[in-house]
Amino acid sequence: MRRLPVIVSIIVTLLVLAAAVLLASHSYLMLTDAQLVQSEIALFGLLGAAVSATFVVYEYLQTSRAFVESQRPQLLIQVLNGYEQASPDARRVPVSEFHYKNITANRFINLTLHIALDLNGTSVDLSDLFPQGMVMVGLDARQKTFKPFQLLAEHGIAMEAAVTAGKESILSISYSYSYNGRLETLHVQKYVWDNATLGWQIA
Repeated sequence: MRRLPVIVSIIVTLLVLAAAVLLASHSYLMLTDAQLVQSEIALFGLLGAAVSATFVVYEYLQTSRAFVESQRPQLLIQVLNGYEQASPDARRVPVSEFHYKNITANRFINLTLHIALDLNGTSVDLSDLFPQGMVMVGLDARQKTFKPFQLLAEHGIAMEAAVTAGKESILSISYSYSYNGRLETLHVQKYVWDNATLGWQIA
């Protein structure tokens, strides 16, 4: 894209040079020397104007693109680990805290979080943990807490037994939103379950 104005300038230059050669080599035009010189001056003046216009338009497009990108919102997503324990002798129950924040001053429109858990080849969609098509203003921060073992059991998956048996569990996170008339999708991060710490670790 950066070479576009140079390429256009070269094409315009070649066209002008071809026109100048045609003017000088075709006698049937019946141009006097003065008229020929004036015509070639006009052609090269046109060349300078065309090249200048090409760079001006290109810089305008680049500036417009930079402005559009500066208005794009960005989401910071983190999965934190915790646990519940009814008493010192009771078994720890892992708790996952899902934090997400709009780290810009720009507003998200139609924001949807996509969460998928893959356990030993079985994929479970957990996106229903969050509202679909959210509007999230600048610097807005939200969180969702859930118990992974309990949540997966509600989906018919015995996660606790599987990870205790050494099966790998991977949490994939992405999000989509509407921006500049298009639906944008970003793949954010993957986490793997560490059964020793009863929590998620960045994959």
